[in-house]
Amino acid sequence: MSNTDKPVLLVEDSPVYQRLISVHLQDWGSEVVAARDGLQAWTLLERPDSPSLALMDWVMPKMDG
Repeated sequence: MSNTDKPVLLVEDSPVYQRLISVHLQDWGSEVVAARDGLQAWTLLERPDSPSLALMDWVMPKMDG
């Protein structure tokens, strides 16, 4: 079970960095929801059950962090 009530949103367009960061977050007890661009992240953040924390790459396709 997670250490947080809600998952962490990880927004990273590099598959390598997304996997690396996800593994660390999961090791620390967090559930991870991943997005590959800013628009996908925005869609996830607009949902009523959106993550309460987002870690974002600054420069991404479609919409920057």
